[in-house]
Amino acid sequence: MEVFDLVKKLTAIDGVSGEEEKVRDFILSQIKDYVDEYHMDHLGNLITFKKGSGKGPRVMLDAHMDEVGLMVS
Repeated sequence: MEVFDLVKKLTAIDGVSGEEEKVRDFILSQIKDYVDEYHMDHLGNLITFKKGSGKGPRVMLDAHMDEVGLMVS
């Protein structure tokens, strides 16, 4: 999948704070074949690991899954 299409699909998923399940499921469906381990912690965070093959630097990626919600009354 091209990056633009991936971002377009990801941003079309509702994922306000506290209700990120659909976003997490989509992300996992896209990355599970590329990581060695994955799990969800008690707060709903998706944590994945990819083992390296050498002594090069380690890399950590961190991102939010939720989006800002707005309620009009």
